[in-house]
Amino acid sequence: MGFFRKIFGGKHEEEEYYEEEEEEFEEEPIEVEPVRPRFLSEKAITVKPMNLRSAEDVEQILNEINEGNIVLLRYDDLASEGEEKLKFMVQKLKERILEMGGDLVMIRDRGYPPILIVPRFIEIWRSPD
Repeated sequence: MGFFRKIFGGKHEEEEYYEEEEEEFEEEPIEVEPVRPRFLSEKAITVKPMNLRSAEDVEQILNEINEGNIVLLRYDDLASEGEEKLKFMVQKLKERILEMGGDLVMIRDRGYPPILIVPRFIEIWRSPD
């Protein structure tokens, strides 16, 4: 250890050693309320598969989105009735969903791909493809 004394200089003084006594105390449990985003309530968000067959179904879908639920929408039955009717109903639904602040996206699949519809506090990630 003399090597370090030569480098850093100085005299070797004895250090005093103090042993600290641990104080014992009782910890009181801290009650912390869970942090919840302000838009969520006690009700769980539900993913509901639904079918679009008529104008009445549009209102049911809008009610589900307004409740904060996510809708996975099939429209096979409506598509079999004709493309014009399908386009009209989907456009009507899209306008109403966007007015509510929600969003929708078609999920690419074979046949008639389902449409995912989400409330305003859910963001849909769209791939750049």
